[in-house]
Amino acid sequence: MNKSFTKALQTNSLDDIVLIPKSDLHSHAGRGGNVKYLSAWAGKKIPLPPAKFQSLADMQEWYSNNIRYLSCGVEGQIKRWEACFKQACDDNITVLALSFSVAEIELVGGIDNFIELVTK
Repeated sequence: MNKSFTKALQTNSLDDIVLIPKSDLHSHAGRGGNVKYLSAWAGKKIPLPPAKFQSLADMQEWYSNNIRYLSCGVEGQIKRWEACFKQACDDNITVLALSFSVAEIELVGGIDNFIELVTK
């Protein structure tokens, strides 16, 4: 493991962690974006999530009530994907493995449209 990364973790320095190239090998594309980024796009203040959710159901409820309803349809879906890519870039993620649901792919018109959108 990179000594700089270990030190950044030990000192809880997010500023230093961001400087180190990393991988994110499991990220849900529609949920990996920064709340502030989506808030600016939506023109509405989105409350930050709690530091810890009590359950997956609580996490889903927060997401539905604060993110999903603001970013419905194709435009919203694409904006959530964009937010995820932007966050990965901001976090210095150099290897990113995103997961997409079949419903997300169908929403944007099928696999060919999906590939074109994600490639852009």
